[in-house]
Amino acid sequence: ARFLRPRAAISFLLLFLSRFLATQAWTTPPQPKFSITVRDVRIAAFALAIGLMTFVVTDLSNSSPDLKRGEVIFENNCSSCHANGLNKIDGKKTLRRDDIEKFVGLNQNDVLQYMKFAPLHRGALAFGGELNERDLENVVAFVLDQAVESKW
Repeated sequence: ARFLRPRAAISFLLLFLSRFLATQAWTTPPQPKFSITVRDVRIAAFALAIGLMTFVVTDLSNSSPDLKRGEVIFENNCSSCHANGLNKIDGKKTLRRDDIEKFVGLNQNDVLQYMKFAPLHRGALAFGGELNERDLENVVAFVLDQAVESKW
């Protein structure tokens, strides 16, 4: 009778292990089904196109200013008061390097902000919506190039 007990225990243990090993606990869990639809592909393509367009537009807007375009715009819109870098309204505030540095600074963004919001410029025809931001940046680049390089 003593020998039956270990055999029974071993049989029970083998039966338990075989059942345990056959359960989900030891098998690979089922993988979720994943399918790509045409709609998913279209949405991904649209998102990619928007991302690329944003990159291209951002890259283009950060390109260097066009000095020639700035010169043309300056001649057509600003030279009536600022011919040869002078200032017919206030002779102390010319477009020469020393004066720009003294009154505004040589930073392109500072000059742009001054040009857009200075009291006399707000009333000027050229800044009443005729010129876009890119045109104004080109004018500022031209003016600073003339001033810094002493071309006036």
